[in-house]
Amino acid sequence: MKIFDPINTPLTGTNLIEASAGTGKTYAIAGLFLRLVLEEQLTSDQILVVTFTQAATQELKDRIRNTLLRAKSAFSKGSSDDDLINRLVKKQNHPALAVQLIQNALIDFDNAAIFTIHGFCHRMLNEHAFETQSLFDTELVTDQTDWVREIVDDFWRKHFYSMPPEFISYASKKISGPDFFLALFGKQKAPAMRIIPELEPLELESLDEYRHIFKKLKTAWPISKDRVIPLLKDPCLSGTIYGSLKTKKKQTDFSKRDLNVLSMARRILKNLPPPKSPSPPEKIILPRHTMCLTYVMNSMKKGLPLKGK
Repeated sequence: MKIFDPINTPLTGTNLIEASAGTGKTYAIAGLFLRLVLEEQLTSDQILVVTFTQAATQELKDRIRNTLLRAKSAFSKGSSDDDLINRLVKKQNHPALAVQLIQNALIDFDNAAIFTIHGFCHRMLNEHAFETQSLFDTELVTDQTDWVREIVDDFWRKHFYSMPPEFISYASKKISGPDFFLALFGKQKAPAMRIIPELEPLELESLDEYRHIFKKLKTAWPISKDRVIPLLKDPCLSGTIYGSLKTKKKQTDFSKRDLNVLSMARRILKNLPPPKSPSPPEKIILPRHTMCLTYVMNSMKKGLPLKGK
């Protein structure tokens, strides 16, 4: 492996430069840009510089333009405090020509081909629409989150809305709804990746049996809960499934097992049919003569005078 030399590295062919963060990559790119202007006499729009983000693109433009300005001043003075520019000044035999080349690059710098990778691709598609068979109004989408969200929501509606409520309830507890598939989609590294083998939709063969057992449980729970709940708190049962029997320092009244059993009991009660409310007593209408007799007897007991029409 050779150490990169920004002054003597060939400007033709293919060169791979490996560098970690903070090692002067932007500085080296600016130096190579200056060398292409001086040695190859290229204009700003003939030198392609691509990077990843829009922020990095703006930084490259500022750094390259400042390097050209400092180089122009250095060639006029004959020296520079910058080691790379100073070596180029000493290497150049025609300083007046170098100043003119740099001046031309600065004048045309607004047309400098410094892009993000996706920005450059978009420009090529627009400029060569016929050759690439692309639309003239092709839109560059850098964030596909909304599109992926729409696809995930469609998948959820297509595959879950028609499922039995028991399955939807189970799936909602095991996964976070459509967000689960959104996160799963984000882990996809290759768009053309296929999942093998291709699985057929599964049939819920035991659903009828589950409903039958659950119906029996709902029927038996009101009269059996007082005996079942102590059994669920038995230390012999697995703490991983039913919860630990240990209490926390800030919550010494209940253990995790107590809370799990209480939650389980509430879920069962939630699925029970509401108790039948007692029917209101029927209004009893007495015959007229019976009502009159009752009035007379009550009045005589209280010593009240009898009144009548």
